[in-house]
Amino acid sequence: MDIKSLLDRCRQGDQAAEQELVCYFVSRVSGFAEKRIAPLYKRRFDGDDVANSVMKSLILRVRKGMIDCEDEWKLWSLLLLMTKRKVNRRVREAQQAKRDIRREFLPAVSEDVSGIELADIVENSDNESYDESALLLEKALLYIESNQAKATAPSHREVLELTMRGMPYSEICETLKQRVGKEISLKMIQRKMRDIREAVLEVVAADSE
Repeated sequence: MDIKSLLDRCRQGDQAAEQELVCYFVSRVSGFAEKRIAPLYKRRFDGDDVANSVMKSLILRVRKGMIDCEDEWKLWSLLLLMTKRKVNRRVREAQQAKRDIRREFLPAVSEDVSGIELADIVENSDNESYDESALLLEKALLYIESNQAKATAPSHREVLELTMRGMPYSEICETLKQRVGKEISLKMIQRKMRDIREAVLEVVAADSE
């Protein structure tokens, strides 16, 4: 496709050219967006929603003379960047909503929940649900491990193990410092517990589909 010529027609107000441009890229943008949306957020928006928004933004920019791409590859690269930004913005909006979507799946694990409360998912379960709760945490840990580019010490498993013993974060830092032979900050422990909470929510969302 002659993208430069098509863009020139769009700038001249040719609606047929605009439609042709949208039809050519929209399904590809939708497919790319869909892969970047975590299952947790697909109840709020999907790849088609993002693609439609991206293509509207593209057409508006073309009309204003803000897009000048010589070939299809350069325009596709721009669309990929726009799509990433749109997805990230939609996720932030979902997280900031009064009724955070994460609460729909697991009220016991909210943004403000402490590490001890997370451990209570297992510790306070009755006999019937204990195995299910333990499996949930195991799935969350496997989710983290499979998505880590590079494992860093201490592991999420170690942090969760100590948290479930009822240790305060300050004591966890000291215990892990002795294990790994380096300083462990409170911020690192909080981050790893946040990773686990988010992984639990991802697993719950995936299992709900």
